[in-house]
Amino acid sequence: MGSAIGRLVPGSSGPSDEQRKLAMVTLEFSVGFVLLWPVLAITSGTGIHLGPGVKQLTGLLVLLVALTICVVARLKQLRHRHIGILSPIFLVVGALGIAVVEQWRPWPGDTPPMGISWVCLWLVVYPFEAPRSHLGTVWPALLAAFTLPIAVGGAVLTGVRPSPSALVWAALVVPVLVAAGLSVFPARAVLALREGARMGSYRLIELLDHGAMGEVWLASHRLLARPAAIKLIRPHALSGGSKVSGDVMRRFRREAQATSELQCPHTIELYDFGVADDGRFFYVMELLDGVNLQALVEEFGPLPAERAIHLIRQTCLSLAEAHRRGLIHRDVKPTNLYACRMGLEVDYAKVLDFGLVKADLTVGGDRFSGDGLESVAGTIAGTPAYMAPEVATGQPADARSDVYSLGCVLYWLLTGQLVFGGASAIAILKGHLTDKPIPPSQVAEMAVPEALDRIVLDCLAKDPDARPQTMEALRDRLDACPLERPWTAVKAERWWERHLPVEVPTLTP
Repeated sequence: MGSAIGRLVPGSSGPSDEQRKLAMVTLEFSVGFVLLWPVLAITSGTGIHLGPGVKQLTGLLVLLVALTICVVARLKQLRHRHIGILSPIFLVVGALGIAVVEQWRPWPGDTPPMGISWVCLWLVVYPFEAPRSHLGTVWPALLAAFTLPIAVGGAVLTGVRPSPSALVWAALVVPVLVAAGLSVFPARAVLALREGARMGSYRLIELLDHGAMGEVWLASHRLLARPAAIKLIRPHALSGGSKVSGDVMRRFRREAQATSELQCPHTIELYDFGVADDGRFFYVMELLDGVNLQALVEEFGPLPAERAIHLIRQTCLSLAEAHRRGLIHRDVKPTNLYACRMGLEVDYAKVLDFGLVKADLTVGGDRFSGDGLESVAGTIAGTPAYMAPEVATGQPADARSDVYSLGCVLYWLLTGQLVFGGASAIAILKGHLTDKPIPPSQVAEMAVPEALDRIVLDCLAKDPDARPQTMEALRDRLDACPLERPWTAVKAERWWERHLPVEVPTLTP
């Protein structure tokens, strides 16, 4: 869930809801276009001609564009603005294909068309299937409407058909222009339905991510137009069962309020929280421009020691304040830690999800539901790949448990591997309980200083008393770690300019 709080990067998440809509409408168009072509040919008496020609080449090109967009929308992670460009372009291209196949044929110049053009139907139907990025805009519909007179004009200029009379031109053009104008109204109605849900003072704009725990939405404040991320949590995710007790409600409110009081700039800012009308818990957070550390390593590879230290040191500051306030994170993992762009700074670490979700049994991106983790130690809260041994055996988590988990995260950043792998959650937990970790210097592709090797292994000690006892102590040791090449602001800026350049999000259609 944490992977969708900020900017999505390739490999960080699957196709968004808007991408799936774009893929579906292009696939539906392709099937309908293939079926429409022979129907028009047969009803017009011209027969089906598959040889080279303007109509055939245009139709095949439009079909190829539709199928290409469909494949790209399903397989490639697209940014919000890219969908906003592809969707109206496809509306126009689809209308052009329909107009050419329909009108590029012999037709007496003074014979009015029977009925209205199929382009009219395309203009009216598209808003109901289109991604939100297109809805409510007039110019794509108008451009699509003018593809009909363009197709007729092209047929006239090439001698395929005589020039239509003024009455025929009116019969062709007026209905499609009316359809273009009317299409705005169902588009805005659909947009209102999709964006009608509100959480407090915030308007839901776009579904960013969803999973077993709930959903994450892009939202904006109704008055301030401030972008935010709203996380909706299903009640059973907090209760561990189908019933939500008063204790669960009180715990959610207590921990959300405690999180909102944290002042460290490296802790994600919590704007609001509450319970929706359908019983789902929600909290409103700042929208981050960045990437979580899981996706960062998966997409760009393990980090050099100096950059890993830079990010983990900032994380220590956030967790240290939380611990002083008696708030244990309990689920420190790469997807809950972000590298962000904050104002003029880059590689700015942010920590998410302070104990609000306690039943996310995941390893990497995979969930484990059949290994009976509850039978290991009652109800286990956390992520097995980053879980401290004492937590795995059912003991209460404390600050040193977060130190262990952060050591696992540091191991991941340096090596791109989990401390303990396994085919099941039980096998991974067994590694945390009994196995000795391999030093990261023996696994990492890049050099790991001996002092940093020692820090990681100390964080991964089975005995909590053998670990750094506080986040402040861990931060001090990281600061004292000798580095040949420090991670500087200049290096960070160059990396971000190359891999994650500035992107201004569009929050309104």
